[in-house]
Amino acid sequence: MTADVGYDDQSGFYLGAAATAVVTGDDVGVLNVQGNIGFAKRVTPSLTLDVGVLRSQYTTRLRWRAVHYTEFYAGLSSHGFSTRVYYSPDYLARDVGTLYGELDYAMSPADKWQLSAHAGKMVFVANRPPLAPRLGNYDWRVGVSRQLGRFTARATLVGGGPGQEYYGGKLHKRVALVGGGSFAF
Repeated sequence: MTADVGYDDQSGFYLGAAATAVVTGDDVGVLNVQGNIGFAKRVTPSLTLDVGVLRSQYTTRLRWRAVHYTEFYAGLSSHGFSTRVYYSPDYLARDVGTLYGELDYAMSPADKWQLSAHAGKMVFVANRPPLAPRLGNYDWRVGVSRQLGRFTARATLVGGGPGQEYYGGKLHKRVALVGGGSFAF
């Protein structure tokens, strides 16, 4: 279960917070808490500049040790396209520096339908961990969503790399079909 709240001011200032928790039978606990603060400014009638700071905290319920990182970002958006570059001086470990770049596109081909696409690439710029890929990681996704009143249903194909992921005693491809939904209050 994920809860997400946000505030956007007319001045361009915004902030948000999200928490993800596991809720199964007797097992209840927080996995991740994330917060961001930023400022968006329209540069031209069709181009917006966005800058901000994002903080992520992961608990020991998700990993063998609690981890966190801070990211500073800047981006541009126009006509359904958006791009951001993130810099983290402490990505999941002290003094591990990363840069992450992403390109996103969203469009509405018909009333209440939305298509989206994303491509991202992360590279280490300081103190790459010994087992991390030398050329960094990449991720992608393509998705479709349908608004049904105040409920939105989603299906997304996601992937990343390089290589495969090891869990459950065997290797798995890094591609998955994910479904979900959200309800707006």
